[in-house]
Amino acid sequence: MNCAQLTSKLWAKRGGMILMLCCGFLFFSFRCAAQEKTDSIPWFYDDGGISSAKNILKLDLTGILQGEYAVCWERMYYKNLCVQLSAGILSPRFSYKFLLDDLFCPWYNNFFPEKTGWSLGIENKLYPKGPPKGFYILCGAKHRQFSEVVTNDLYTGIGWQLKITDYIPLEMNLGLGVRYQRSRDGASYVFDNNQDQVTILPFTARIGYLF
Repeated sequence: MNCAQLTSKLWAKRGGMILMLCCGFLFFSFRCAAQEKTDSIPWFYDDGGISSAKNILKLDLTGILQGEYAVCWERMYYKNLCVQLSAGILSPRFSYKFLLDDLFCPWYNNFFPEKTGWSLGIENKLYPKGPPKGFYILCGAKHRQFSEVVTNDLYTGIGWQLKITDYIPLEMNLGLGVRYQRSRDGASYVFDNNQDQVTILPFTARIGYLF
């Protein structure tokens, strides 16, 4: 059995479960938002000097190592829930060959587009003890577009955000998901035609500024 066939069988078992986990997480998040009482104070309001702050502007550190230059904006929309949006530019040296992705698809990661591209992402985060400090659960999606290839990631995971100073948080997270990939013209591929779905283990580290 070749690697592409093995991945296809793994996805048949895991893909539906990942989608169900993401949907279940979103449902659980909004249930928590509806039922939670305001009996604790989030870190946003801890130090008095920044009591009105609900935003964090971040730089994606792992993206820089991959050749993707992305900025992220995290916004608290309820006391224990945040949404994070990201936008980035993909440089000609961009590669998926990075850290944990290699465990699942080493045959896939030698991907270097000839031209630059762009990316957009969204994550929903649940902080059990209030954002944006400490442990959180997330589900997210990421779209990357190149001159010939489009990829879409769907994933769920866990992470931790700590504050280096009152205004500077550092976050790290690890997820499990699936990547869909296709050529824009239906003919030109920089990867094997049979490898249109791959399992991924995305790892991310970001540093930011609270305001």
